[in-house]
Amino acid sequence: RSAAKQIKGIAVPFAQESGELAGIEMYDSGVGFALQQSRVDQIEQAMPKILKRPILGYGTGRAARVLGYWGTTLTLDNYYLTLALDLGLLGPIAFLSVLVAAGAAALRRAAAASPEMATVYIGLACALGCFALTRSIVSMTGNLTMLYLVLGAVAGATAASRKTRL
Repeated sequence: RSAAKQIKGIAVPFAQESGELAGIEMYDSGVGFALQQSRVDQIEQAMPKILKRPILGYGTGRAARVLGYWGTTLTLDNYYLTLALDLGLLGPIAFLSVLVAAGAAALRRAAAASPEMATVYIGLACALGCFALTRSIVSMTGNLTMLYLVLGAVAGATAASRKTRL
């Protein structure tokens, strides 16, 4: 298969997922609008608090309490917002830096790899892109294990490609 077909096979599902997560799809009820509005409200409430403590934040696990989201579970709808409130502005910057660096490394490797390995690298880069996107609407930390698996796969594929060149 050509490289273009391989990229299309991965890019189309990524684009569909991105559109749905970004709220582009149509909703039959007001639920979608209410969720989007909730996210906007959380950002508006958080900005003054983030600016008040931009360096160290309010401490790990405090983001929902800082915004007053009390309930059976304390969570916000945006992981980057959670990181900024918990750790200060360096939290989301560091998190995004890891995702961007790993994604860029995967894409660089894809350009120089065989067609079979290029598909693997492109898939890993797309997985990192999807993960970065979903963090903007999901703040659960329980599924961060998936990120560690993808980062490990990028590192493993990179190490394997280096050994075959020697």
